[in-house]
Amino acid sequence: MAAEFLHVCIPVLKKRPGMVYNEWGSFWISPSARNNDFRIAYQKFEEGTHLPEILSKQPHLTYRVDDLDPYLDKADRVLFGPEVINPRVRVAFIIHDDAILELYEEI
Repeated sequence: MAAEFLHVCIPVLKKRPGMVYNEWGSFWISPSARNNDFRIAYQKFEEGTHLPEILSKQPHLTYRVDDLDPYLDKADRVLFGPEVINPRVRVAFIIHDDAILELYEEI
């Protein structure tokens, strides 16, 4: 098992300049969190998103993992997924030690 921190994602109520739309999740997100020294991404959810409501209210940490399954087994709770969001990526949102984590697996 290996996990690499990618960014912290902070939900916001208003769309910020430069945000791009993610059709799969029905949300807006600030680009280039990797280019930000603090690795912060801001996310604004649209009404009707299929993602859990808690993501629009609480920040989460995003990690790239080599395999989602062992992390899902260790989760206190699985909030969403796993789901293939495109031919190369599978994601899940979990709660682990009271933290909301997004797990991002390249397949």
